Amino acid sequence: MRLHLPPLLLASLLCGAVSAASAPAAQSVLGAGQRWQVTVETTPAAPVTLDLKEAMTIPGIGLLLQTVNRQQGVLYSKGNAKASPPVPEHLRVEWVGTPYPLCVILRPSGQTTLKAFSGFAFHTLNEANAYLSRGTPGAAPRCTFARVK
Repeated sequence: MRLHLPPLLLASLLCGAVSAASAPAAQSVLGAGQRWQVTVETTPAAPVTLDLKEAMTIPGIGLLLQTVNRQQGVLYSKGNAKASPPVPEHLRVEWVGTPYPLCVILRPSGQTTLKAFSGFAFHTLNEANAYLSRGTPGAAPRCTFARVK
Protein backbone atom coordinates (compact mmCIF):
# COMPACT_ATOMS: atom_id res chain seq x y z
CA MET A 1 0.00 0.00 0.00
CA ARG A 2 1.42 3.38 -1.01
CA LEU A 3 1.10 6.23 1.48
CA HIS A 4 0.05 9.58 -0.02
CA LEU A 5 1.52 12.52 1.88
CA PRO A 6 -0.04 15.98 1.48
CA PRO A 7 2.37 18.52 -0.14
CA LEU A 8 2.81 20.57 3.05
CA LEU A 9 3.70 17.51 5.12
CA LEU A 10 6.02 16.11 2.49
CA ALA A 11 7.88 19.42 2.30
CA SER A 12 8.29 19.52 6.06
CA LEU A 13 9.60 15.97 6.20
CA LEU A 14 12.15 16.86 3.53
CA CYS A 15 13.26 19.81 5.69
CA GLY A 16 13.84 17.51 8.65
CA ALA A 17 11.34 19.35 10.83
CA VAL A 18 11.00 16.76 13.59
CA SER A 19 11.03 17.26 17.36
CA ALA A 20 9.72 15.74 20.54
CA ALA A 21 9.12 19.13 22.19
CA SER A 22 5.82 19.87 23.86
CA ALA A 23 3.22 21.84 21.91
CA PRO A 24 3.95 25.58 22.08
CA ALA A 25 1.22 28.19 22.19
CA ALA A 26 1.12 28.72 18.40
CA GLN A 27 -0.09 25.17 17.82
CA SER A 28 -2.87 25.58 20.36
CA VAL A 29 -4.51 28.50 18.48
CA LEU A 30 -4.74 26.67 15.14
CA GLY A 31 -7.66 24.41 14.36
CA ALA A 32 -10.07 23.05 11.79
CA GLY A 33 -13.11 25.20 11.13
CA GLN A 34 -11.11 28.42 11.37
CA ARG A 35 -10.64 31.12 8.75
CA TRP A 36 -7.24 32.76 8.36
CA GLN A 37 -6.07 35.42 5.94
CA VAL A 38 -2.59 35.83 4.49
CA THR A 39 -1.35 39.15 3.11
CA VAL A 40 1.93 39.90 1.32
CA GLU A 41 2.89 43.55 1.75
CA THR A 42 4.34 44.25 -1.72
CA THR A 43 1.76 42.30 -3.70
CA PRO A 44 -1.15 44.27 -5.19
CA ALA A 45 -3.29 41.12 -5.06
CA ALA A 46 -6.03 40.96 -2.45
CA PRO A 47 -5.35 38.98 0.73
CA VAL A 48 -5.94 35.23 0.41
CA THR A 49 -8.44 33.65 2.80
CA LEU A 50 -7.89 30.06 3.89
CA ASP A 51 -10.83 28.16 5.35
CA LEU A 52 -9.12 25.40 7.31
CA LYS A 53 -11.27 22.29 7.08
CA GLU A 54 -9.09 19.35 8.06
CA ALA A 55 -6.55 19.05 10.90
CA MET A 56 -4.05 16.26 11.27
CA THR A 57 -1.59 15.92 14.16
CA ILE A 58 1.70 14.54 12.89
CA PRO A 59 3.53 12.82 15.77
CA GLY A 60 6.96 14.34 16.33
CA ILE A 61 6.37 17.09 13.75
CA GLY A 62 3.39 19.23 14.64
CA LEU A 63 0.06 20.04 13.05
CA LEU A 64 -1.12 20.10 9.44
CA LEU A 65 -4.28 22.01 8.54
CA GLN A 66 -5.66 22.00 5.01
CA THR A 67 -8.41 23.64 3.02
CA VAL A 68 -10.66 21.66 0.67
CA ASN A 69 -7.92 22.28 -1.92
CA ARG A 70 -5.13 20.15 -0.45
CA GLN A 71 -2.50 22.40 -2.04
CA GLN A 72 -3.45 25.12 0.43
CA GLY A 73 -3.04 25.09 4.15
CA VAL A 74 -0.82 25.59 7.17
CA LEU A 75 1.90 23.42 8.62
CA TYR A 76 2.96 24.09 12.19
CA SER A 77 6.37 22.53 12.87
CA LYS A 78 7.82 22.23 16.34
CA GLY A 79 11.27 22.37 14.76
CA ASN A 80 14.32 20.21 15.32
CA ALA A 81 17.35 21.57 17.15
CA LYS A 82 19.28 18.35 16.44
CA ALA A 83 18.95 18.55 12.64
CA SER A 84 21.89 19.75 10.57
CA PRO A 85 21.33 22.61 10.10
CA PRO A 86 18.88 23.06 13.01
CA VAL A 87 15.29 23.79 12.00
CA PRO A 88 13.49 26.35 14.22
CA GLU A 89 9.84 26.23 15.25
CA HIS A 90 7.85 27.68 12.35
CA LEU A 91 4.56 28.04 10.52
CA ARG A 92 4.50 27.47 6.76
CA VAL A 93 1.43 28.80 4.98
CA GLU A 94 0.86 27.74 1.36
CA TRP A 95 -1.75 28.90 -1.12
CA VAL A 96 -2.22 29.17 -4.89
CA GLY A 97 -2.88 31.98 -7.33
CA THR A 98 -0.41 34.71 -6.35
CA PRO A 99 3.25 35.43 -7.15
CA TYR A 100 4.25 34.60 -3.56
CA PRO A 101 2.54 31.30 -2.61
CA LEU A 102 4.47 30.71 0.64
CA CYS A 103 4.64 32.56 3.95
CA VAL A 104 7.09 31.35 6.59
CA ILE A 105 6.86 32.54 10.19
CA LEU A 106 9.82 31.71 12.43
CA ARG A 107 9.21 31.04 16.13
CA PRO A 108 5.48 31.87 16.07
CA SER A 109 5.00 31.02 19.76
CA GLY A 110 7.26 33.94 20.64
CA GLN A 111 5.18 36.54 18.81
CA THR A 112 3.23 38.97 20.98
CA THR A 113 -0.22 38.05 19.72
CA LEU A 114 -1.34 34.61 18.69
CA LYS A 115 -4.14 35.99 16.50
CA ALA A 116 -1.79 37.43 13.87
CA PHE A 117 1.66 36.24 12.89
CA SER A 118 4.31 38.08 10.90
CA GLY A 119 6.85 36.44 8.60
CA PHE A 120 8.26 36.53 5.09
CA ALA A 121 6.82 35.50 1.71
CA PHE A 122 8.66 33.38 -0.85
CA HIS A 123 8.21 32.35 -4.49
CA THR A 124 9.48 28.78 -4.04
CA LEU A 125 9.88 26.07 -1.45
CA ASN A 126 13.66 26.19 -1.96
CA GLU A 127 13.70 29.90 -0.99
CA ALA A 128 11.55 29.17 2.07
CA ASN A 129 13.80 26.29 3.14
CA ALA A 130 16.90 28.47 2.72
CA TYR A 131 15.29 31.02 5.05
CA LEU A 132 14.66 28.28 7.63
CA SER A 133 18.30 27.21 7.57
CA ARG A 134 19.85 30.73 7.37
CA GLY A 135 17.41 32.72 9.46
CA THR A 136 17.70 35.69 7.10
CA PRO A 137 14.98 36.41 4.53
CA GLY A 138 17.09 38.21 1.93
CA ALA A 139 14.89 40.52 -0.15
CA ALA A 140 11.66 38.64 0.65
CA PRO A 141 8.64 40.85 1.41
CA ARG A 142 6.84 40.64 4.75
CA CYS A 143 3.67 38.61 5.07
CA THR A 144 0.99 38.50 7.74
CA PHE A 145 -1.11 35.49 8.70
CA ALA A 146 -4.13 36.60 10.73
CA ARG A 147 -7.27 34.98 12.07
CA VAL A 148 -10.56 36.37 10.74
CA LYS A 149 -14.01 35.72 12.11
